[in-house]
Amino acid sequence: MGLGQVQPGSEENSTPVTDGADFTVTAGTRYYAFITLPSTYPFYTITGLEWKNGATVAGNVLCGIDIVDADPPTLASTPLVALGMQVAQSGTSVVQRNSNIKAWFPGGTLLGCWISLSDGTAKVREQTGLGSQNQLKTVGAYTSTPATNEVTAWSTATARKYIKLYYKGYQ
Repeated sequence: MGLGQVQPGSEENSTPVTDGADFTVTAGTRYYAFITLPSTYPFYTITGLEWKNGATVAGNVLCGIDIVDADPPTLASTPLVALGMQVAQSGTSVVQRNSNIKAWFPGGTLLGCWISLSDGTAKVREQTGLGSQNQLKTVGAYTSTPATNEVTAWSTATARKYIKLYYKGYQ
């Protein structure tokens, strides 16, 4: 390997998700999953975010990544560090992946990965095995250009939504 070249690892993802029941999501709310990047490599590039539709599909979904202070988070301020393109929901009980989201982070970084519905109500699948904690924010009217620092207070939810992060590590 020559000077200035980096060798990427293979694409990896957060822990395989086991999904439970459908959960109704509403426009104007961000639903989070908190994922800590491994420390195997010194830095990582994000290659995608995934969620799973439930039995009712409506509107578009916007996804993004915020920096959070803890899992569960305690500080309301969450800087937006990556934003994906809107994805039209399609197919019931279908995995949706947005690969149009890119960002670089050091290994070991705690990320708040989120999805938000554009309008109406729909259902997404929940992740099993996680209890009630701070994992959603009611941010108001949907916008495809969200604030770079979201300061809305956290709310609790009874279960985390099915959200999976894809990434590649680099030396």
